[in-house]
Amino acid sequence: MNVLAQWVASRPQPRHALTELRDLIRERTGQRVRWQTLQRIAGGKATPKPKTARLIEVGTAGDVPAAVLLGLTSIAAGHLNSEVNGAAR
Repeated sequence: MNVLAQWVASRPQPRHALTELRDLIRERTGQRVRWQTLQRIAGGKATPKPKTARLIEVGTAGDVPAAVLLGLTSIAAGHLNSEVNGAAR
């Protein structure tokens, strides 16, 4: 399970999480990302383009780092938030 799928599963209503993310990206950046694109990334069927990975990072308020989505670094699932928050300090 990739980091975006973990984020989706952690949401209060996982069934609507991708729609929520799509709307958050639009609100925070003014950019559009198709729901189908988010579904393919969360399902592990596609790797996002760098721009899309950055939009997802902004939409999730940093909970899903772009570098992890792009495969540039890996973070153990249990340490995702602590390492991201620690790196921001």
